[in-house]
Amino acid sequence: RRLIAHTRLTFSFTISGLHAQGVVSAIEMLDVRLELLLRYLIEVHEGTAEPDHEVLRLASGAMASAKRVKAGDGDAFGKELNKELDDACATQFLGTITKAAADFEQFHGRFNLVNDKGGRRF
Repeated sequence: RRLIAHTRLTFSFTISGLHAQGVVSAIEMLDVRLELLLRYLIEVHEGTAEPDHEVLRLASGAMASAKRVKAGDGDAFGKELNKELDDACATQFLGTITKAAADFEQFHGRFNLVNDKGGRRF
């Protein structure tokens, strides 16, 4: 019985680790794409690449969205990022607690079924 509980706990932490690895991979992909976009914008500015107006509109929209965080104010970005990460961690934690409660409820029902002596059930 202890092995099962330990395995489920380890599984929960493994899922958390996989989630963190997924976030890291997404950030790395975003970094690569931003580098490509920056290189393209520099080439368009220098006149060595043909401008694609759809790409330029999308880049302009992305920059307009990014202007919400001031360039020199890294602290505001850090606070916003931490808030988002805290929300994600809290959601994951609550999901884990909910699953554990459901598992306990299932165990409780089985225990009552096996140990029922004809008495009153709760």
